[in-house]
Amino acid sequence: MSLSNKYFRKLRKNLLTALYSYEVAEIKPSRKEVLSQTMANLKPSSKLKRHAKRIISTVIDKREVLDEVLRNHIKSTLFDRMGELEKTILRIGAAEILFYRHLVPVAVAVNEAVNLAKLYVDEKFASLVNATLKGIAEEVTKSYAGKKENQD
Repeated sequence: MSLSNKYFRKLRKNLLTALYSYEVAEIKPSRKEVLSQTMANLKPSSKLKRHAKRIISTVIDKREVLDEVLRNHIKSTLFDRMGELEKTILRIGAAEILFYRHLVPVAVAVNEAVNLAKLYVDEKFASLVNATLKGIAEEVTKSYAGKKENQD
């Protein structure tokens, strides 16, 4: 079963809500609280919960890495002026591409982030999300191909 089904679409919406709340909170909730908020109203599935934990940990622990990669694909000044909602959408998509492409097909990660952007922001931002995440995916693919070539 792929991580791209309807339950994972709902999971990504919940992840966005929970991680956005985490980012704007004056007192940061625990990861357990973020996970609980993410899993609210979802089918209790160990696969869903594992993916939620992965994304929560990655977005929180590797925020600087994700933001640096995003800044390299978007003008830094534009990224820095974005709201937390927009940044969170990009971080979730980038996390899936950079760290979980073995679980989530790149096209699915890009498409789901674009859908979140359309749903919660607008078409213009969705286009930026699409171009940015596709650029990151191409860079990762080239880097992986280069490493594989050097091993041969």
